[in-house]
Amino acid sequence: MRFSLMILTVLPTLLISPPTFALPNPPTPNQLLPRTTDTITVITSLVGVGLKGINLDKAVRSFTPDGVNEIRARSLDLEHSLDQAQSTAKSVEKLDALSSNIIAGICTPLKPLFSDLLKAISDKVHPLPPRWIASGGDSIDAVQRSEFFAAKYGDDMLKTLISLRIRSRALALTVKFITMELDGAYILFLEDLVDKQYELVIEEYKKNKGDDGDDDKEGESV
Repeated sequence: MRFSLMILTVLPTLLISPPTFALPNPPTPNQLLPRTTDTITVITSLVGVGLKGINLDKAVRSFTPDGVNEIRARSLDLEHSLDQAQSTAKSVEKLDALSSNIIAGICTPLKPLFSDLLKAISDKVHPLPPRWIASGGDSIDAVQRSEFFAAKYGDDMLKTLISLRIRSRALALTVKFITMELDGAYILFLEDLVDKQYELVIEEYKKNKGDDGDDDKEGESV
């Protein structure tokens, strides 16, 4: 995660050429000037998506039963950031080759970043490790349910995962449309890998769907 954050924050600086104060040479008919303003705007929105993803990842990993509201807020922040990035990309015309390549480079660290996030969310649906309690010299295996479902947040996280998956796909398709063919194919390839991971994690949560209310149902049947 730290490596992804470092790449995400440093890469834009490395890829965007510093401004020059000399008068540029007139472009030849076959030479395209990079649309610097559009490129920076798209980069900023994509970096914003990455940073919101990191914030949600941190909240998930440090989750406690009292942290449901924080998870919900960070999830909404990421959804909003994905929507904003897609809106920004829609407002940009087809990028030139240099700008397109820069955008593809920015998308590269987003793949491991989202993979780490989904791995963290996946870990929260798995049952907690057995807790061994000493009782008269004997050990009792007290198996607990997954953290999110134990906190009655599992079904909400399932809805969040579905929402994030749809938004991530929409953003990737929009960015693909404004980039060159090879860069667009690369971006969509990265998103396909993340989408497969979304699918697996969503299936894990679907298998546990409804567990949030198990305690209430058991109470009614007694």
